[in-house]
Amino acid sequence: MVPVLAVAAVGVVMIVAVVLIVAALVYYLVSVILALRAITVGLDEVIAGVSEIVEKSEPVNGIVTTINQQLDAGVDALEGLLVKKAGMADAVGLVEGLYAGAAAAGFRNFPESTAVTAPRTASSTLAGPCSRQSSTTSTICRAASERP
Repeated sequence: MVPVLAVAAVGVVMIVAVVLIVAALVYYLVSVILALRAITVGLDEVIAGVSEIVEKSEPVNGIVTTINQQLDAGVDALEGLLVKKAGMADAVGLVEGLYAGAAAAGFRNFPESTAVTAPRTASSTLAGPCSRQSSTTSTICRAASERP
């Protein structure tokens, strides 16, 4: 009867091992469930805060749209003034000198400005408007000559 007892002992050890493995898995899964519940509570709080921010920022959209419209009007006025005072070629050259690549986009209200080739050098860019030292162009010319 010794062999039966040996098989029974091995079976008991195997059952204990399986029970310990299952207990470890249960412990792990329960701890994951508890962690996920804590995360869910935290996310609920964050979502409430975010939705409150969204609600409070809704009135800002109209204000930002109004500001953008006013800025567009200012850009249109400044571009028109630049073209009027410096002429199209010099205005495009001046903008290209200050912001490389900007001349390709042209001016908003002057579609023909995209066809104008900007002068390549700073001296030729500033020759037109800066040779006539008026108070309007002197600030622009000074800013263009001091650019890095």
